Amino acid sequence: MNRGTAENRHSKLITYGIIAIVLIAAIAFGVHTYLRSSVDTTILRNAKDTTNIKDSMQPTGANLGELHQQDTVAITKLPIDWDGDNSPWSAYRVIGHATDLTARNLQFGDKVWVDDDQSEEAYKVVLARPVANSNSRSTFRLNSDLLIEEYRFDKYKTNFSLAPFTTLSSGVKKILLDDNYSDGNAYSLTQNEARSKSSVAFGDFDEDGILDVAVIMDNNEKQISRLLIICSNKATQQPYIAFAENYNDKMRIRSFKEKAKIYMNTTEFVPAPRDGVILTADDVVLAIVYDTVSQKFKTYFQE
Repeated sequence: MNRGTAENRHSKLITYGIIAIVLIAAIAFGVHTYLRSSVDTTILRNAKDTTNIKDSMQPTGANLGELHQQDTVAITKLPIDWDGDNSPWSAYRVIGHATDLTARNLQFGDKVWVDDDQSEEAYKVVLARPVANSNSRSTFRLNSDLLIEEYRFDKYKTNFSLAPFTTLSSGVKKILLDDNYSDGNAYSLTQNEARSKSSVAFGDFDEDGILDVAVIMDNNEKQISRLLIICSNKATQQPYIAFAENYNDKMRIRSFKEKAKIYMNTTEFVPAPRDGVILTADDVVLAIVYDTVSQKFKTYFQE
């Protein structure tokens, strides 16, 4: 083999080596680019999946009701946009008498959710916190007198849980809670079930066509009572104290209707001119009737 042939062969080997290195580098770059593209695609796909997971965890739709459902066995859906604290729906407690709530399967103290944008006379009510963007077949309306704000319920529960008191309107209940101190003595509604039945009486005592209520409150320490006759403003329908008196004994109360026979500073029974109340203690019986001439309530001994 001559020297020129050997040099040519060596030159060719170097050229082939360079070509091989370039091809290997190109293949490596291509593989790297492919793998990077696959990884980026996977990351994007995972990111999208994560977004979907997060979206599915947002407190909207049915799972909002599951998160916030309280004191109920079924989720109620409403056609509203729920936005947390800015929602017009608020928690209330039922304070109505059981007989007023039978059709709704409600009891004293049950929690409901109220649309605060509705009329104050009759609320739209649901049995669970509202669920966003859904139609409801379970909404109904309750008179506002049957409900009280949840934060006020403990005080109402303490005073008005017995059946004779649950029928009182929220306005009357507020008066009774506020008017609990007189002549240096503290008064409250009895919490004895038997006595509660002789502590409330109803009638049209001022003869204006609106049902009024008379309530006995007690001071158990001194065993004395306070009577409140609560009438309503005919124009506004708001209750007010029309008569108040304190007695040095525990009194019981019942009402009588117009034309019932009573003594009115007479020696014989005479027909009562309008509805009134009878107060009874161990040694006294009193009738209280409104006098339209003097425009005040008068007391008549019955024995």
